[in-house]
Amino acid sequence: MVKKTIVITGGAGFIGSHLCDRLVREGFRVICIDNLITGSKDNVRHLLNEKDFLFIRQDAAQNRKSAVSSAGQLPLRLTKHHTLSAQ
Repeated sequence: MVKKTIVITGGAGFIGSHLCDRLVREGFRVICIDNLITGSKDNVRHLLNEKDFLFIRQDAAQNRKSAVSSAGQLPLRLTKHHTLSAQ
């Protein structure tokens, strides 16, 4: 079975980091994108060695194409609506 990939913007914040925890625990591949202005990498540090978790320090609103390039090892594409989605 192919795992679903979920992208969480603001994933290093309080709510986003708890969402990352839950989704990784439930067996999803999680891409966490955060610019760390209000979030903290410490909130997701325990997930950094998980094979199904990828942290990208990026402003998702400003650098959508860069975020996709940074996640190159995962099958992602930029949709016509400029959102990240799993292929």
